[in-house]
Amino acid sequence: MGRKKFSFRLERIARVRDAAEREARAEMGRERRAADLARERAEAAALAARAALDQLADAPDPRARIAGEPVVAALAARAAAQREDAARAAQAAVEATERWREARVEAEAIVKLRGKAFERFVAEAEKADEVERDEQTMQRFGADPGTGRAAPRALKTVGKKFR
Repeated sequence: MGRKKFSFRLERIARVRDAAEREARAEMGRERRAADLARERAEAAALAARAALDQLADAPDPRARIAGEPVVAALAARAAAQREDAARAAQAAVEATERWREARVEAEAIVKLRGKAFERFVAEAEKADEVERDEQTMQRFGADPGTGRAAPRALKTVGKKFR
């Protein structure tokens, strides 16, 4: 009984989809790290602006307050820009996650197709094995391949043995 080897016609596509899914997962990780860093930078800039504002409010000299106002304004503008960068990075991370989900769905679809193809392959192999066993049995016991019934002389032989 020669076994046939399973081959999946869409194997190349499966490999491409797996590679695309891995790349999308890596991109998602990079985007999430970038979003985390941008958020941390925005928080640090906001803390620096608050600290400068508190320091300016506590300054006893009005000239120091007047001189410090542009610095505080610049720090506040920097904090606002960092918040915008963090929001863009978070959006990019969400988009990367969505691209990964789409790639994952496509890869899983190919895996399901491969599983169904393998089930068909196994069923066909089992059927071929059964046919082969039936043919061997018919040859061994003298059955007529066309009808599946035992040949007349085989019946006579069998009948003589048991009489």
